Amino acid sequence: MKNKYYFYDLHVHTKNSPDAISSIKELIKIAKKRGLTGFAVTDHDKVYQGEEEIEGITIIPGSEITLKDDSHLLAYYIKTPLPEKKLTLAEAVIAIKKQGGYSSLAHPMNTTGGYFKCGGYFKIKNRKTEEIKNALNIVDCVELGNANETNQSRASTKKMVESLSFKKTYTAGSDSHTPYSLGLGIIKTKKPLTKKNFLKIIKDGEIIIIKRVSFARRILSIIERLFVTIAKITFLYNNKTFRKIFYKIFYRIYLYAKYFLFKKKKKTFNFQKEL
Repeated sequence: MKNKYYFYDLHVHTKNSPDAISSIKELIKIAKKRGLTGFAVTDHDKVYQGEEEIEGITIIPGSEITLKDDSHLLAYYIKTPLPEKKLTLAEAVIAIKKQGGYSSLAHPMNTTGGYFKCGGYFKIKNRKTEEIKNALNIVDCVELGNANETNQSRASTKKMVESLSFKKTYTAGSDSHTPYSLGLGIIKTKKPLTKKNFLKIIKDGEIIIIKRVSFARRILSIIERLFVTIAKITFLYNNKTFRKIFYKIFYRIYLYAKYFLFKKKKKTFNFQKEL
């Protein structure tokens, strides 16, 4: 008899994130087509409040929290959102634990939002080793399998963690902001995930990345960053009201255009049948 495995995407955004266009309905449809067991909804500074199982697909309530220093922290199994850009890493981890949840450093090597790096698009520097050690001491996990990162970035994350003599539990996810990218980064487990066994099960899980970041995708990523950077140095981003307008109108138009442009080229696969 073939072994039974379970497949989870632990980093997914919906329309509740200002920079994403996916609906839960669309995500459920794609999750079923791709053989996913479930996915975690980790919208920016919001917490998923809906049903935790829809049409046989498990939905893990979570959040991607923007910390005081602009780095991002993933939270799983929490019910109440944490304030945006108000908490340090230590404060956020404590708040997550009070809710019985788990924390994971999101895309640590990213120049925007990655804890191992500091600064924005034109202001990048490495965080001090002692700070990284302290971070690894308090978080439950590190996101090693982010499908939006390059192989080099993922390798650098693992090298950094291991060079500091840490054996961390790793998470994985697509970091999906549009429907077609769901499932491009997942963790394969031998048992279904629950709030109680989450850390134990993913510790022995296998990270699978379907999509490798191509040269064309890197160019697109640079354009994307320039797009946001230009907005940041204009009224469209600097003012809170105009920032909402920028993301909800201009940025979403960009995402929809990209989605429909690549819709015919989206990858078709099914984890249950192929792995």
